[in-house]
Amino acid sequence: MYYKSFNQDLKCRNFQYTLGEMYTLEGDLKICERGFHFCKTAADTFRYYQDRICVVEPLGKVIKEEDKLATDKIKIVKELSKRQVRSVIKKQEDAVINNGDMEEVRLFAENVKVAYVQRLEDVLIENGDMDEVRLFAGN
Repeated sequence: MYYKSFNQDLKCRNFQYTLGEMYTLEGDLKICERGFHFCKTAADTFRYYQDRICVVEPLGKVIKEEDKLATDKIKIVKELSKRQVRSVIKKQEDAVINNGDMEEVRLFAENVKVAYVQRLEDVLIENGDMDEVRLFAGN
């Protein structure tokens, strides 16, 4: 399975997606510039958006650079609930640890940390405690 994250409106980089739909792109692919981007693990998606995470199916040519992948044809298969995301991440975390590749473990942990820090900041802002937000931002 592969994953893609979106904002609350199911947009990524101002492109509107719809669950169950397939999208095709003509032309050359280039990571971070041109293509439908997706990730190998749910935790990797946290570096981009955290609002909505979907299972996607790359159906065309795929290119890879570090933890980023892009394709010229993608299907948005289904959205995962927050509980499903946590379950998937736990299973992926166990697999990464059991694999024994410490660089992969470090990267996985960093991606999860980024997600939790960003979520904590969002909660502080939502609660309106600007002193806490300033203190958090200073750390």
